[in-house]
Amino acid sequence: MRNQALYKTALPFMTKLSTAFSETVGLAVLDGKTPDGIIIGQVQGTQRFSFRLAVDQHFPLHTGAPGKAIVAFLPLKQQKEIISRMTFTKFNQRTITTSKAFFKEIETIRRNGYATDIAEEVEGCHCIGAPIMDQNRFPIAAVWVTGPSNRLPISKFEHIARFTITAADNISSALKKTGETQIIFMKHKVGEAEKYIKDKLSEPLEMENVAKELHIGYSSLRHWFKRIHGKGPAQYHLQLRLDAAKKLLRSSRKTVAVICRELGYEDQNYFSALFKKKTGMAPLAYREKNT
Repeated sequence: MRNQALYKTALPFMTKLSTAFSETVGLAVLDGKTPDGIIIGQVQGTQRFSFRLAVDQHFPLHTGAPGKAIVAFLPLKQQKEIISRMTFTKFNQRTITTSKAFFKEIETIRRNGYATDIAEEVEGCHCIGAPIMDQNRFPIAAVWVTGPSNRLPISKFEHIARFTITAADNISSALKKTGETQIIFMKHKVGEAEKYIKDKLSEPLEMENVAKELHIGYSSLRHWFKRIHGKGPAQYHLQLRLDAAKKLLRSSRKTVAVICRELGYEDQNYFSALFKKKTGMAPLAYREKNT
């Protein structure tokens, strides 16, 4: 739903950009769960031969102009976290293959305001992309022009980039008017909170501290988390820990004491009582029934 609203708002500006060069224009966001980009929309070029983008297709961030454009303008902490999870697959001699080289690339992108793909994955394919920002100058998506290298030579990149940046800025402005950027931003923060909670599964968490770590108010995080998941972040964390306990009880012969420690509960009696309260049976009774 979020991506449909984003695409609907962006479509007139994507169409205008596509018309300017008769080339295909795409719209993409970060996956959030994996270090990939996802294509969420396109306007196909009108040339006799033009590239067609596969909507919902994932793509690597180190080669694609839209992925680079988004990552380059993320806050440094999030930037480093995403880059640490990226796999720098080599497609050809032009592909960026190290995090050091990628950091150097995104420094250039931040200076220029746009990103490029000089056939770094697909031979003969050039792309120029720019980030779409929310009201806090946070990159929520990217728009880009893609076409054959003979029609989009490097010598034309700067000219095409000016039009692409204008399209991105116009999309950003339109989203702000509809309030859509706030929705996208908050859903992104909920995604960050999900990952943080999963990474800290075996630790007791104060959700106020999680919100502080994500630079957002706790009441806002709780509201949006419940709106998306039907439960608050604390209940979500508890459910994940209980699900992990159930899995260990079913698939291993570990004692309740060991499972309790692995999931970060210091008091076995408290854990057992909590497990019974939430599942209707004690841990060992659950194991006996489900194995």
